[in-house]
Amino acid sequence: MLDIKLTRYDLGKKKKIYTSLVLLITFILSLIMIYRYHSVDLRVQENKQNPFQNRQFASDLFYTNYYLYYKIYQQEKNQLIRPVDLFLTKKNIQGMINNLDIDYYSSELDSDDIKYNFDESFKELGDFINNSEGKLKYFAINKKTGFKYTNYLFKDDMKTFDDYQSELEKLNNDATKIDKNSEIYKDYINLQKKIKRKFMTYIIIDFDSNGKCDISYSYGLQKEVFDNYFLELDANKKLNEVYNISDVADFSFSNYRVEPIKNMRYVYAIPNSVNTNFYSSHDTVSEYVHRKERSSYKGIEILGRSILAIIVVITLLIPIRTLKLFMGLEKLKKLPLEVFVIALYYLHSSLLSNYVAIMMVRETITGNVLKSLLSNDIPLVVAKQLVNIINIAYWMLSFFSIYLIACLIKMVIKNGITGYLRKRSILLWISRMIIRGISSIFYRFISVDLSLRYNRLFISGFILVFFGTVILLWADVTYTLLWFFLMIVYIMVLLIFTKIVKKEIDNGKKDYEGLLGLTKDIASGNLDQDIMKVDVGIYEEIQRQLFSIQQAYKKSIEEEVKSQKMKSDLISNVSHDLKTPLTSIITYIELLKNTETSENAKKYIDTISRKSERLKILIDDMFEITKAQSGNLKVNIDEVEIVNLMKQSIFEVSDRFSTRGIALKTSFPEEKIILKLDGEKTYRIFENLLVNIAKYSAKYSRAYVDIKNEEERVVITFKNISETEIDYDAQDILERFRRGDKSRNTEGSGLGLSIAKGYVEIQGGELNIHLDGDLFKSEIIFYKNREIISSRKNISKENINSR
Repeated sequence: MLDIKLTRYDLGKKKKIYTSLVLLITFILSLIMIYRYHSVDLRVQENKQNPFQNRQFASDLFYTNYYLYYKIYQQEKNQLIRPVDLFLTKKNIQGMINNLDIDYYSSELDSDDIKYNFDESFKELGDFINNSEGKLKYFAINKKTGFKYTNYLFKDDMKTFDDYQSELEKLNNDATKIDKNSEIYKDYINLQKKIKRKFMTYIIIDFDSNGKCDISYSYGLQKEVFDNYFLELDANKKLNEVYNISDVADFSFSNYRVEPIKNMRYVYAIPNSVNTNFYSSHDTVSEYVHRKERSSYKGIEILGRSILAIIVVITLLIPIRTLKLFMGLEKLKKLPLEVFVIALYYLHSSLLSNYVAIMMVRETITGNVLKSLLSNDIPLVVAKQLVNIINIAYWMLSFFSIYLIACLIKMVIKNGITGYLRKRSILLWISRMIIRGISSIFYRFISVDLSLRYNRLFISGFILVFFGTVILLWADVTYTLLWFFLMIVYIMVLLIFTKIVKKEIDNGKKDYEGLLGLTKDIASGNLDQDIMKVDVGIYEEIQRQLFSIQQAYKKSIEEEVKSQKMKSDLISNVSHDLKTPLTSIITYIELLKNTETSENAKKYIDTISRKSERLKILIDDMFEITKAQSGNLKVNIDEVEIVNLMKQSIFEVSDRFSTRGIALKTSFPEEKIILKLDGEKTYRIFENLLVNIAKYSAKYSRAYVDIKNEEERVVITFKNISETEIDYDAQDILERFRRGDKSRNTEGSGLGLSIAKGYVEIQGGELNIHLDGDLFKSEIIFYKNREIISSRKNISKENINSR
């Protein structure tokens, strides 16, 4: 019992120490923030300068001139015109079209595109005036017609100014010569006093008949500086003028070659009495007034955010058992989720937002907080201490709040978000109760006996969305809680409907399997199945697309067959055209052989004879390969004894083996092997393969011919070692006119293997080539059962003569 009391005592002591440590850290962090107030104050004082004395303000005035020029022109003509009609000439537009940089701007560009883009870019020029909320006073007048456009009466000022300027011109612009007692001078001095009294900035800009810009008068702005700004802006505009459009980004007003402003005067002024609130005013004038001061608070704002982020990171790294030592944290954890969310919302809006933090700092360093306390008759000494206490309390509360939030979030994540929601969410508990009631009603509703399940689903979804939308639109939005409650109910109903849809998706899997079957049929080459007769449910659109693919694939195959036929016909026709004159050549060669000729002439005739015979063989081979690959080859099926046919073939080419010193090793079965084949073509197959061995085997090497009699088939294997390096693929060597001897040192057309392959396949067999280093292996497979042959290859009965 005593041990339990001591344990509880130690735990309570640890909690007090940890809680005190957290509060001490937040107190120290608060002092750090308050210590930074002085540097912020110094920064504010440094930035106290004319907010309008900068290039951006000059740029805004420069482009506002064009906007006012357009407005005054439009009102003077009393008609609606497009900005492009005023500022862009047809010549400039045509120049842009003619000089279009197609390397970057790939789409077509016409005059309508240019006009539209120009008008869109021109809209931005009025933003400075239109968003100033009337704080920028302006006066624009056409000096030639006297028509003006203004939001402030500067007319009397202009008369005084013009009289003074006229007087100066008479004196060659020498202000020292003017009569100080004249009415013109006195009026001008009074005008200057009036301007200083009423305005913080005042500027007059004149454009002459040539479009030259000149600042005639300025107050609150350095005339020389703004003259340079305007010259720079005008120069940059001319430099950037669009004649070659290279990107969409080039479509800004500053990049167009526009007509200059002529015979215009502009007056811009900002009154001293203008009301700009540091916190809430965001018009264009207020942005200029407070821009520098607002930037002065960026440093302390970043510091505050950094401290908050560090608190969150460190808190998330601290073990939960340590976090639980903070007194009262366990009780806070038991609060409902909704209370936690509401508290978080109010904390953010009242403590943690940048707006509140900057307000606290600014009102303190400007003395407004102190003035407020003094106005309540609080002594100065006490008021100063209260200011410190208020700031410390604010920052401590901010840091402490973010610490508690991080603690609670980590504990919720550690213990499981789902479990926390089930235990602590009031809305979730209410939702469960509502779901149970709605579920029973909903399931009864969808049990309506309709023929298609998707129709039921569609009707249910339609009713759900329709009535939900009607109720939400009918509800009075002013009653926020009621509308929020209806929205929650609507979301829950949608969730239930989603669950039902999931069940329907499971049923859709069956339709998917049917669709998958169709896809597999197409992939396996079955293009004759009627796809549209198969029921695939919701996948009808995909079914139609598969049908389109099937038709396109069939068409592609037909075109490929047609192409191959054209190639074969071409070879056949060319071969036929060559064969006729070649026959005549061979006939005349035979006649020449029987004629008395010199020894040299006989040699030449023999050479021509050999080459002609070789050409005849090549043409015959071309005929044969064309017939074999087109399926037009006639096959005379008879009983053929394979072993004897092979021995005969070897005997016929034995002299070739002897010439190259190649030893041919054979392995044949003793029994006879009778197959239903075309004897002539089978002999040609064996001959071609044996001749290949004789041509391309290494000299004085061994070659092998094996015949294996298996149950369902006969396998004939030819093996030899290549004389040259094998640097080609097995499939390539079977193509027409492909030879293993790339140097072509041996005779041949490159058709031997291709012809052999065609003859084997037309008889239902297989010819396979295997390469292993320099070992060349060809394998012929003939099937004994004609049914197997027919199932492997669809051989036309018209091309087969059985005996």
